[in-house]
Order: sequence, then structure tokens, then C-alpha cells
Amino acid sequence: MLPRAGKDFLVRIRFSWRPLFQGRYLLLTNTLSGGIMLSLGDILQQTRENRREPGRVRDWRRTGRMFVAGCSMGPLLHYWYLWLDRVYVGRALKTLSKKVLVDQLVASPTLGMWYFIGMDLLEGRSLSEGWAEFRGKFWEFYKDRVAGAADSAETPRRPSPQTPPPAPPGGAQGVPRPAERHSPSSVSWAVPWASSR
Repeated sequence: MLPRAGKDFLVRIRFSWRPLFQGRYLLLTNTLSGGIMLSLGDILQQTRENRREPGRVRDWRRTGRMFVAGCSMGPLLHYWYLWLDRVYVGRALKTLSKKVLVDQLVASPTLGMWYFIGMDLLEGRSLSEGWAEFRGKFWEFYKDRVAGAADSAETPRRPSPQTPPPAPPGGAQGVPRPAERHSPSSVSWAVPWASSR
């Protein structure tokens, strides 16, 4: 059993976090959570890769690039979901299905492009190389996103931003890639309890 001081401390901490998930701090929270979740996904992916190849060294720069890419998507997703909630109000299955459909047709391809091109630029590659990689991986990426959306439409809940799936080894045609590149895992990085109101 916790002493009285410990209980008071836990109660104060619980209420001090609440402002981060509403009002004016929500943009900051969504931005940082995007970076944190993408980097955590990369840490998990690299841990998995290190277990498969025991001599492999963790690439913290790659994790840092994932953090930057996630943070760069945070504001876009923040305002996208605010707009989506204003246009499609309610929690009925029909409304949620419309949200998921619009999200998959508009945001998913846009953010996939943002991710692949952004990661290429952060790695020192050119815009055209990023575009070639996105084009080469688009259908595999999009197929995974649509399959995930179909699962979420069956269970009524607020749709959350989706991170791009791991790229298949080999990369786009004509663009050499190490096999472990672009592996953010399939971690969804929205904060589901966060309210925009």
C-alpha cells in the first residue's frame, strides 16, 4: 500500500498531464507523440534486426531521422483530423466509415509520400530519388493501409493517423537500399484519448 504522500503525488501528476491532451497544447502533444512513436517503432525494429544479426550495431541516427519525420507529420495530422472531425461529426458507423474512406483516399497517400521523400532527404538523397522510392513502394504501402482501414471500419472508433509500413528489402528499382531501411513498424501514433475540444 502506498503512503499518503505517494498517493497525493500520483494524483497531482495525473492532473498535470491533462492539459497536454486538450486545448492549446494538443498540437505540441501530437507533434511530439508522432516523433516519439515513429522512433519507438524504429527502436523495436532495430532490436528485432539485432536479434537476427547478432553482430549488428544499433543505428541511433536512423532512429533520430524517424523522430524528425514523425514530428514533421504531427502538425499536418493534427489539423487534418481536426478538419475531418468538423466535416464528419458523430460516432455512427456510417460517419466513421466516411472518415476512414476519406482518410485512406487523401491522407494515406499524402503522408506516405511525405514519409518516403522526407526520409530520403534526411538521409542526404535527392528529391527525385525519394519520389522514385515512393513510386516503387506505393502500391505495397497503400495495400497495407487499406487493409488496416478495413479492420478499423468494422470496429467503431475514431480513426487514428497511420504510419507508413516497413519497406520491402531492396527498395525502389534503380535505388540501392540496405534491407533495414525505412522500418517504422506499424505503430499507430495518434493519442486516442486526446480531445481537440
